[in-house]
Amino acid sequence: MRVRFWIYILLFTLSFKNSGAQEYIYVSASGLAKLTRVEFGYSQWSLTPKDSTIRLAHGLTLQEQIKTISGFYDQKMEKALAIHDALYFKLNFGKMVSAPHYSHSFYGETEKKFSTLTEFGYFLCAGYKTKKWSIMLGPDIKFTRTSVGGISFPGLDPLFYRTISFMIRGEFVINKNNLSNRSALVFWTNLKRLSDSSTISNYSGLIEIPFSKNGRYKFMAQYTLMGGKSNDNFRSLKPIFSKMTEIRVGIKVGFPP
Repeated sequence: MRVRFWIYILLFTLSFKNSGAQEYIYVSASGLAKLTRVEFGYSQWSLTPKDSTIRLAHGLTLQEQIKTISGFYDQKMEKALAIHDALYFKLNFGKMVSAPHYSHSFYGETEKKFSTLTEFGYFLCAGYKTKKWSIMLGPDIKFTRTSVGGISFPGLDPLFYRTISFMIRGEFVINKNNLSNRSALVFWTNLKRLSDSSTISNYSGLIEIPFSKNGRYKFMAQYTLMGGKSNDNFRSLKPIFSKMTEIRVGIKVGFPP
């Protein structure tokens, strides 16, 4: 009876270990590489309040993208449907190169030079694809916050600006002998004009040019223009309309699309 009891205990333990082992999911390095894209390089961004001088900063930029739907969709060459999507997070950090302001209102403090730009969100576009080109359309939901010295865009309320932009992405093959090596042109707009109103405007353009045979490594350049309220903590706490611009260049690492 005692022997049978210990046999039951042993079988129960082995069955528990086997069921527990199935809870782990193994993700290979190649599988992880197909689900992620990384962009890194140099960025220059600025804030220009109305009736004031430009506040300019430069530094490093890093963006991480994680594919969701497109990561699990089999995008073979013979398929006409193309999908391009990702959750993304971007961070710029650097210093202001403009002359710092001196504040008489804040205990004689001189404006700090540390500057950042943060963006995160999700985009999804789909469209038609051939062996030589593709065109995709869809929305991009983006949250943005920028600071250059003592100016923040936006201020403390809200903490981030949210924009829902219309995104169009075109891809085309330059080398006919390598169909997977595609260049891309991307354009964003939320169809809001730059004005002193409370609306947030967003315009952006991006170019990607591959320089590896499998299309994983690309040169990228992007320009962004936004308009909205900012707070100049060294001149006035009252929100004032400002233009935010960014130019960034760098390398994009990730398998297409």
